[in-house]
Amino acid sequence: MVVNRKDGVGQSHRQSRLIGALTEDTWGAEIVDDLKPRKNEFIIVKWRYSAFYATPLEAMLRGLGVKTIVLTGVATNGGVDSTARDAEYRDFGVVVLSDCCASRKPELHEATLETIRSAFGRVMTSNELTRILKS
Repeated sequence: MVVNRKDGVGQSHRQSRLIGALTEDTWGAEIVDDLKPRKNEFIIVKWRYSAFYATPLEAMLRGLGVKTIVLTGVATNGGVDSTARDAEYRDFGVVVLSDCCASRKPELHEATLETIRSAFGRVMTSNELTRILKS
């Protein structure tokens, strides 16, 4: 979950700051009911595009024995890309679900997916992943 600090310190989410979105402790940073975590699920609050930067995510994944992460998100060319790269740098397998992320411009979405596909991760749809997990 990405949020902006109320005081504006240490943030890189310029567009959301400009419109007052995703500000900590406001309705704009609340998790919608359909996506609320279960009791045993973790919430990682991130201040930068990568979910690994200055968060406990890597330690938690290592502690859980995770080898591969599956990424979805709002901005394919922002947080998804940054997190995918950081995961690969840390020797995690990376899967990005192409139909579970987007960009403001379709060409940015497609270019980012092609970069991930060709350099450091696997790109598939949510249906493809579901079939793999069921088999």
